Amino acid sequence: MPLLALTERQARELAYHQDRAVRLAQLVDEPVSLDVVTSSNRHWWNPYWCVYSLLRNASIAGKKALVLGCGFGEDAIRLSSLGMDVCACDLCSDSVAIATERARKTVRAECINFQVMPAEKLTYGDDTFDLILAVDIFHHVDIPTTLLELHRVAKANCVLLCLEMYTHSWLTCIRESRLVSRFLYPAMVQWIYGSNRPYITADERKLNEREITLIANSLSSARTDWFYAIINRLVPDRFTALEICDRIAIELLGPFGSIVAGRVILRGQIPK
Repeated sequence: MPLLALTERQARELAYHQDRAVRLAQLVDEPVSLDVVTSSNRHWWNPYWCVYSLLRNASIAGKKALVLGCGFGEDAIRLSSLGMDVCACDLCSDSVAIATERARKTVRAECINFQVMPAEKLTYGDDTFDLILAVDIFHHVDIPTTLLELHRVAKANCVLLCLEMYTHSWLTCIRESRLVSRFLYPAMVQWIYGSNRPYITADERKLNEREITLIANSLSSARTDWFYAIINRLVPDRFTALEICDRIAIELLGPFGSIVAGRVILRGQIPK
């Protein structure tokens, strides 16, 4: 399906992800791991695992889900393995092609439908979805426009479950200071990300407290869980003991955890 006219930001995002799809084309032959769905040993300290612990404990089998910004299809395939009928969309047709081929090799391939579209202009019908899963997508999109679209396609009592990169605005000031942005951050990229080409697009910015509040205010019974004070800032996430200590520290900080956190799970019902 041809895309509508893109904004300049969307065009840059598309170009980046087209290039990324070429570089990671081998993923088409790599099966999606279901450990985060099936393992009884839950990594309670890891935000992505916590998202799937919430999903495992919800009554979602047989219901309809939307995966927003589906990338190479991992979340769509994982939701399908939990018994959901899944629609998934992404701006990049190259990513969708890889995701479609990966899904085709799964046991519930017929329950997953991928389409190319921007989050700000969905082509799904009104009142379609019981669950909307958005993992690392809101910091790529126009948030108010996307929220309006999600409200339109959500059924009554639809749950929006988000996992997002986050930083409080005062920490952003430190991050964007000359010392950090010009010297410290470039020196730590390889250490933190394991690559000199981290998965960061030119326009993406971590959500701040005002944007989290904007999303939360669009929901009823909104709830947030905070993660990662030093993980993926000073220390990579490959050290489990440090990740556990980080999670405990955030919990002990209580309401102050939101000031130092670098990741957030936000969930609630979309009111109709």
